[in-house]
Amino acid sequence: MLYGDTDSLFVLAPEASGEELAAEVNAALARYLDGRWRVQSRLLLEFEKVYERFFLPPMRGEELGSKGRAKSYAGLQAVSPGSAADVHPGASYRERIEIKGLEAVRRDWTDLAHEFQLRLLELLFRRETPAAFREYIASVLRDLAAGRLDGQLVYRKALRKPLADYTRNTPPHVKAAELLEPGERRGLIRYLITVAGPQPAGRLAAPIDYGHYVDKQLKPIASAFTETLGTDLETLFGGERQLSLF
Repeated sequence: MLYGDTDSLFVLAPEASGEELAAEVNAALARYLDGRWRVQSRLLLEFEKVYERFFLPPMRGEELGSKGRAKSYAGLQAVSPGSAADVHPGASYRERIEIKGLEAVRRDWTDLAHEFQLRLLELLFRRETPAAFREYIASVLRDLAAGRLDGQLVYRKALRKPLADYTRNTPPHVKAAELLEPGERRGLIRYLITVAGPQPAGRLAAPIDYGHYVDKQLKPIASAFTETLGTDLETLFGGERQLSLF
């Protein structure tokens, strides 16, 4: 078993079909419960889908080899014979990637992070070399430093209460909302991180802090791939040569 949560199991299965494997487990469980407790099994394992490849990122801040994050994974869905993906695998490769719980599908991460993680997953599932990862990351860093990705740097966070009620701490979206007109201080706040702190999107009074996006958006995502690639963050990001851009 690779991973399990409250209502699902992910297994590295033999060549037998998923339906056959589920039936075998259900029968074995029924025999065990009847023989051990003399009760009828009320549990049912149902086959759902097959992934050709599966990525389970480690827990943040844990040592290599640690267990994966709860309900966070990505899989490359298997191709059905005769489907469009079977006929043209390259054209629809990205569409076969299914993501659950990772940054690429979370609203509190930027569009930069969404695209970055999806692209890294695509490279991983294509079994590209670490050099391909480094080349892609270098291109993102160059575009980021040149301002070509500014449209992807917006954070989105909803105000859940009036600004005056944030007394214990002041989150970044609240700081950005404080710079808006009173009538705009509600709902979803769109903001960027500048060298002067959080500022509302479209109303920046200071340069964007690109280093922040490298440290808080790109590096945390890339760190999940280092164990699989057999490398480290400094190598992936080109060491001081690339980071000197910021």
